[in-house]
Amino acid sequence: MNVYMNLTFVTAEGRTYTIKVPRAVNTASPSLVRNAMNAIIGANCVKTSSGDLIARKQASIVRVTPETIDVA
Repeated sequence: MNVYMNLTFVTAEGRTYTIKVPRAVNTASPSLVRNAMNAIIGANCVKTSSGDLIARKQASIVRVTPETIDVA
């Protein structure tokens, strides 16, 4: 199973921008995630075609179980 975290923000143009964090996580403290997202916004370290990140939208932990398809 692959586990990763999505951090979703709102850009200056009102669009959604998601950062996929590839490190495996199973649980996350909401306050730590909120602080990390605030730090990303505050550092202005992510540039998008629809402007700077201006607000947090959501964060989620995604669990993906790959399924092999027999194509032979």
